[in-house]
Amino acid sequence: MVSDHSFDAPLDHSELCARVRFRYDEPQELPPGELGDRERLAVQRMALLQAGGVRVTRTLTPGLHAKLSEISGRLLLQEPPALYIHADAEVNASALYGGRRCVLSATSALVNLLTVDEFGAIMGHELAHLGLRHVPRQIEGDFAEVFHLARSRAAEVSCDRVSVIAAGDPLIAVSALLKVVSGLDAAHIALDIDAVLGQLADRMDDADLQWEALQSHPVLPFRVWAMHRFSQSDLCRSLLGLSGGEPFDRIEDEISERFHAVGEGLVGRTVTDHMHEALSWIGAMLVCADGRQPEAEVAELSAVAGAVWTEHVLAYMRVHGMRAVENRAKESLGTLAEAGVFVQDRVRQHIEALLVQVGTDESRATVDALLQAAWDD
Repeated sequence: MVSDHSFDAPLDHSELCARVRFRYDEPQELPPGELGDRERLAVQRMALLQAGGVRVTRTLTPGLHAKLSEISGRLLLQEPPALYIHADAEVNASALYGGRRCVLSATSALVNLLTVDEFGAIMGHELAHLGLRHVPRQIEGDFAEVFHLARSRAAEVSCDRVSVIAAGDPLIAVSALLKVVSGLDAAHIALDIDAVLGQLADRMDDADLQWEALQSHPVLPFRVWAMHRFSQSDLCRSLLGLSGGEPFDRIEDEISERFHAVGEGLVGRTVTDHMHEALSWIGAMLVCADGRQPEAEVAELSAVAGAVWTEHVLAYMRVHGMRAVENRAKESLGTLAEAGVFVQDRVRQHIEALLVQVGTDESRATVDALLQAAWDD
């Protein structure tokens, strides 16, 4: 996936969002028919909000309406979306995209907690979910859930960046996030980015932090740090109408490295384990396609998939046969369907290396069919 990080003015909201999209926030296409379903859901949601909430308008809520119009223009929307406020003690906001209809909602607790400017930053975050077409999905299986949550956290990094652009001032966006996450208003919390960033370093060395990888949102210190670093990039400054800044690609590398350290690498280990498994089954199909197990080809497989997995799959094949190995290859590739294109590209590269060493035209066609069935259909 290649993003456009040029400094030419973006043309619309979707292009602006695409410019700042985090590297690991992979675009996803809506399944056929999904857009129509979401359109109907948006209509139903709007009806419920109209019945139990207040729509933000110029006459009824002038301050909020002015801020919504301001950030809609800053984020290059053709017109402000419908925004409803409803009574709820929970601090929350949401966005629903339905094709021709975009509906925002916020709780009274959120509005009362924030300044108008901070509220605009949060609305910018929610509008980013619409511009980036983030779609909630039903996920089955523990390992698929790990991958899905990692993608959800990546999506939040992207939306936090749009929040900075919407606010027009990184400090306003960070202040809004601090209040929302902590629930504390201005009487109890001071904006001190350095103090929050100190929480990243103030971590117990012997603590088991794998729970971080099972969260849908990144932890607060990381989010503040990532927003702060993004705000220092030349890309962010150009979108705010400023000059200077550090190279965006270098900052993106920093954020990506720390993002992958979340949960003490649980996601990375999960990916690695399933990559090794998939490569082992596919490698066994290639190495043993002619019914033999040449020592040199087994060594090639071990170099890619690891000696333990290689020994396991070859022993399995001797007992159960090639058809059973092919079925296991299909299962393991299916597990990686939720891992995203970066992981899938790595698997394809390793498979290609194996094909060069031990593949035939026939085995290449078989593997290509497996990959297409697992990831492209």
